Amino acid sequence: MDNGKGFYTFFAGDMNTEPFDYPYLSITAKPIHYQGKSHEDLMRSIIHLDNRCKADDEKRNEDELDCSDDQLNIIKQLENAHNSLNMRAISLYSIGYKQVHPENSGIGNDRNEPEFSNWAHSWRGLLDYIFVISSWDVSNEDHSKCVDSIEDVENHQNIKLISLLRMPTRKEMGPEPSGQPRIGQYPSDHLCMMAKIQLL
Repeated sequence: MDNGKGFYTFFAGDMNTEPFDYPYLSITAKPIHYQGKSHEDLMRSIIHLDNRCKADDEKRNEDELDCSDDQLNIIKQLENAHNSLNMRAISLYSIGYKQVHPENSGIGNDRNEPEFSNWAHSWRGLLDYIFVISSWDVSNEDHSKCVDSIEDVENHQNIKLISLLRMPTRKEMGPEPSGQPRIGQYPSDHLCMMAKIQLL
């Protein structure tokens, strides 16, 4: 929430979502309107759930993206539910990582996040985040469709971002097989992320 009383709310960890996925966008990009990949993924999820309730001969191919009016209404209801919440999340890496490591910022996403935080044998991508929770004025239609700035967080959240831990690049992960964890390298397939901040 906007911090005028010295109360800070952080939310960090493995969110199991990438910056172009609907869970990430639902909490960071208000007001949310699902389109592109996030809309397609939601449609596939809804079709999959419908298939679980139907007999085998009624099930649809989940690659077919034509939703019924009822299914499209579910997506609209999800948008409305997220947009009715008076809070949102701001990723500290999203606002500051471009200044730390510009050549590794915004690769595969338009939120200036690093390319990955998870480097397993079978999957690599960004799943981990350090969020500060902010209030959101539901009536403000243009509040945060864009990436927030370091100055916005300092002025409105009373949090000064001092530094961020630099994340490795694909090249720095070494030759294959390079999936983590590996002895003498990383102790987990999730790589460490750190933010040094000052609470104002």
